[in-house]
Amino acid sequence: MNSLQNQRSTYLSDRREDPVNWHPWGKEALALAKKKKRPILLSIGYSSSHLCRVMARESFTSNQIAKLINNQYVPILVDREERRDVDRLYQVAHRLLTRSGGGWPLTVFIDPNDLLPFYSGTYFPAQANESAPAFRDVLKRMADTYESQFEKIQEFKSKLEEAIIKSVAGSEIGELGDPLIDQACAQIDSSFDEKYGGFEQAPKSLHPAGLEFLREALATIDNEEQLKRAAHMLDFTLGNISLGGIHDHVGGGFFGYSSERDWSIPRFEKTLADNAQLISVFAARAKDLNNSWFKHVADHTADWMIREMRLDNGAFASSLDAESNNTDGRYYTWSKDEVKAVLGEDASDFSFAFGLDKSANFRGKWHVRANTLKSLDELPSEEDISRHKEYFPRLMEARLTRHSPQRDETVVAAWNALAIKGLIDLCNYFNREDCLGIALTAIDYLRDTHWQNKMLFATSKNGKPGVDGYLDDYAFLLQALVSLDSSVARAEDLDFANELADTMIERFFDEDKGGFLFMPAEQAPISPIKTFADDWIPSGNAIASIALLRLNAQTGNDRYKTAAEASLKAGMGDTKDWPSAHATMVRALMVYDKL
Repeated sequence: MNSLQNQRSTYLSDRREDPVNWHPWGKEALALAKKKKRPILLSIGYSSSHLCRVMARESFTSNQIAKLINNQYVPILVDREERRDVDRLYQVAHRLLTRSGGGWPLTVFIDPNDLLPFYSGTYFPAQANESAPAFRDVLKRMADTYESQFEKIQEFKSKLEEAIIKSVAGSEIGELGDPLIDQACAQIDSSFDEKYGGFEQAPKSLHPAGLEFLREALATIDNEEQLKRAAHMLDFTLGNISLGGIHDHVGGGFFGYSSERDWSIPRFEKTLADNAQLISVFAARAKDLNNSWFKHVADHTADWMIREMRLDNGAFASSLDAESNNTDGRYYTWSKDEVKAVLGEDASDFSFAFGLDKSANFRGKWHVRANTLKSLDELPSEEDISRHKEYFPRLMEARLTRHSPQRDETVVAAWNALAIKGLIDLCNYFNREDCLGIALTAIDYLRDTHWQNKMLFATSKNGKPGVDGYLDDYAFLLQALVSLDSSVARAEDLDFANELADTMIERFFDEDKGGFLFMPAEQAPISPIKTFADDWIPSGNAIASIALLRLNAQTGNDRYKTAAEASLKAGMGDTKDWPSAHATMVRALMVYDKL
């Protein structure tokens, strides 16, 4: 029996019967590793990740591999949703060590004396393949390296520590001026996929922060050619992700990212944060263009979020697993016979519209997707949408008879805040009063459960708060509160916004250099983290600045404007160097520029 028996985290709780002697991250585990003079094996993941589950089945349930781990390491398991500080730090360290992107599971070998890593990777298979060595071989080699080359490791780690501190300490302070819109658009353009939309080849992420920037930038671009180009990149990407297999046409919502360049086959987990951001983007663009397809996507995504992610307490769960019955995507894929049994004579029309007339695209079955977009004229018409709406409920009813993916019912304050804002935006653009009521109920849950003694908790499970909140939790919730229209905002919402802002400044603001730390300095394992770039969610510093500027406009409290201005200045060095990676910071500069 390992040490995960009483953990609230779904990810940790699921591993409590592993033969690996897992410990949660904390003082006890770190002290134990130091006392035993053993390196730490750190594994970071989350419950809905397919590869995290694969590595667990292949390696962490193996008695032989567990014996290797238990005899040579102190193993620590971290849920990225719960300990976002640990995840963020070691993702940075991994990128520096490997000069490649991170991901989950993240596997890190750490010296317990200073918590610096000396080797890292992501998913290691049980058996070696062309892309990665066998996990057991890595375990043996790293244990031997730590023992036989200890002095060499120390020299190497001193240089790594400097690089980590530089990477997480924030940029040089700069003066505010040009909002950098043209530069950001040009950098986004340089990575734009002309054939399928998006900003990578494969695997492809959704990048909602970049899409949100492009949409807001359209209101400020004067050059007609640049305006057309920015609008094309935005709308072509929205069109292709909404027609592709990364969009769940049957049940609504978007999967995490696409394995293929054409958005056809996703990794099948669904996260609250991704979908919440996309509701805002699609709803806004639907309003701009009076586009019925984009409105359908926003509505359908919100309906999915309300139906499948909303908990009895009014808050939202964090994610849906990629797997059902230990099979990736089984819940979402179809055979032709299954579709015919459900739709009868309508099966032919549906198959033509959603790719079942072509070869099977996922393990001998079909994952539903529409045709790749060549121009915006090819987006489904209102007639198409009405016809397809007759098919989807019937297919959804049949899908509900299958073994459903596990839902992680952890309430993450930051991600719930994004969901609240998405619902408020949909109400503001299209008068969906049901969304407003649901958003207000979620606000009440966060205030009643997560807000204790003027402090915000990052997570809760079954109504019980978990770890202390990070900058993202405060900033995103503040943004959601200030997005409430004055005609619907309640007095308690404004009071809550002011209290949140005051505590956020007191806990996270760097008085010496400006900007907000991700967590209080005394809690940082290696170095305090202050970042301004977007990740798969927007920059906490950027959202904090936007929210404080808007709260200042509502209240006249100049303390909020001063803190926002200092945060923008603190991030200017990095933002000027790479504005496309700091798209939300550029948005914050746009808000500041309008004041």
